[in-house]
Amino acid sequence: MRNIRNILSVVCGYVAAVIGAGFASGQEIISFFVKYGKYSIIGVLLSCIIFSVFAYAVLSVCVEKNIETYSDYLNNFFGYNIRKIVEIITLLFAISTVCVMTACAGEMFFILFGIKKIFGAIIFNAVCGMIFFMNNKKIMGINSILGAIIIFGIIFCCFYILRFREHQVFSNEVKMTVSSISYAGYNLITTGAILAGMSRFLQDRKEAAVASVMSGVVLFVMMLLIWTVLEIYYGNAHNGSQTKQSVWGDLRNNAFLCGHYHRRIKRI
Repeated sequence: MRNIRNILSVVCGYVAAVIGAGFASGQEIISFFVKYGKYSIIGVLLSCIIFSVFAYAVLSVCVEKNIETYSDYLNNFFGYNIRKIVEIITLLFAISTVCVMTACAGEMFFILFGIKKIFGAIIFNAVCGMIFFMNNKKIMGINSILGAIIIFGIIFCCFYILRFREHQVFSNEVKMTVSSISYAGYNLITTGAILAGMSRFLQDRKEAAVASVMSGVVLFVMMLLIWTVLEIYYGNAHNGSQTKQSVWGDLRNNAFLCGHYHRRIKRI
């Protein structure tokens, strides 16, 4: 029973790391898939396969060699210089994401509560700061819980919309393979650090394989539902807003990444 719970924790944590504002609001699904037509569902499947393969590649090595940090994972494949370049790219991407999500949080507080955007941004960064000083295990626990909430929230919303849809619109068919690979690729830039940290919940490569496959299946189900909704309503939905769930999901993911590099700097 405990093994199943740990596997589900990894699945929820990984899925939550992949899901961002663009995913939950549907903007990424439109940009990378829906606009290419109904056969873009093949691209959705391809992306989820890439997510699963990447998860297994990281988790299996971490479990087998008892690795719990992304830096130690990179040490198995790269020399010092290349490893530093990869870490710097990951850090810059994380910082950029924090800046974007800070702006989104300010907008969200303004729309929901009428609070000035600057104060919403301050609140967001204050919560980030509190998470920043938590240890990895606590952050992973929070990550898994929020991941489960986001997963069920997205699935419920998609089923609700599909149940009460009023009209149907379909887009044209075009190529989408490169787009699907690009989508998976940029989403995986920062997830390696999170996967390495979550590997401590798994005991062997078999559990790593199960967690990786389950993660891919969960992501495919959510992407399929969002894709279906957007394929039906494409051209009629407003795509300019971010979602509350995704803002706070990105909050704790980036707090973990910043905490990871903070501990690296202290070590040096």
